[in-house]
Amino acid sequence: MKILGVSSVEGREMLYLKPDSSLLVNKKPFFLPDEGVSFVAQPCVVIRINRLGKTVARKFASRYYSEAALGFNIRVADNCFNESSARFNMLQMLAFDYSAVVGEFVAVETLAEPGLSFAVTTISGVKSKRQVSWQQLVTAVDDAIERISSYLTLRMGDMVCVDFSGEQIVLERELVLSASVGQEQNVYCRIK
Repeated sequence: MKILGVSSVEGREMLYLKPDSSLLVNKKPFFLPDEGVSFVAQPCVVIRINRLGKTVARKFASRYYSEAALGFNIRVADNCFNESSARFNMLQMLAFDYSAVVGEFVAVETLAEPGLSFAVTTISGVKSKRQVSWQQLVTAVDDAIERISSYLTLRMGDMVCVDFSGEQIVLERELVLSASVGQEQNVYCRIK
């Protein structure tokens, strides 16, 4: 299983690959690394691939998934990135353990309906809440599958994450990240 994705760093769209050790599920907490740098979370939609494919054309991409979940792509903050950073450092920014928070998978049609929301809460209450729609993704899911599959073979069980555009959530201890589809909570993660 691979975790593949499309994100935007400093306004530039980029593809990334995370190891399976970066998957965080079942409402487990995320422990902020003691690196002395700032970490952020970007809300995303996660598609689970259900067939084998290489160089998938956009018009056929929808055949490669039927389930999706909401999630968060955790990474080092953009302000810690600069042009002089080596590509190796770029990997460290995106591909560390438990940096892909993924919720419960449901039928794609369920997530395509209006009413997707992401919330950030603290012990004292709601810090911020944001309504999103599929039109706010950094790229369309089918475009992401086409681009990623031109580099890597998609296999059953692989996950494709596509970030929502918009403001990133700066992480600090005791925050709670959650996302809902209508009234149903889809993902929950506490930051420790």
